Amino acid sequence: MKVYAGTDPLTGREIRFRKTCKTEQTAQIELGKLLAQAAAGPLGLDRIYVQAKRYAAERAVGRSEIQEFVGALHGARADRGIFITTSRFTPEAVTYADRVAARVILLDGLALSGLMVRYNIGVQDQQTYVIKHADEDFFGRELIDKAQ
Repeated sequence: MKVYAGTDPLTGREIRFRKTCKTEQTAQIELGKLLAQAAAGPLGLDRIYVQAKRYAAERAVGRSEIQEFVGALHGARADRGIFITTSRFTPEAVTYADRVAARVILLDGLALSGLMVRYNIGVQDQQTYVIKHADEDFFGRELIDKAQ
């Protein structure tokens, strides 16, 4: 697995990521938002299209943005996509994504940050806590029960 580094064009900070599947830029869609394609699976036969939008916390992704994404999927003859945002989705956007024929996964800022922490991507350990408990093999169970 290769590790890549680059610079975030918005913040200027260095970013690192692991490439776990073959990816390629496939199209530029309206408003300059990138549509990327990832070949997934052991043989790279599954194609997943990804679009990401970096919005302020108070700005939600609406149905129109999801419709635009589904249209791009349809134009690429794809039936699967992941739409990622740093903010949130409107209820109308979620309902629309659930009803279309294409399988569209919506990943909002909360879910994204949870995945980043879970897989240790873009985060660093700041402090670690160790919780101790009595070792039954060392003291014997009877001694531990008496102490409690």
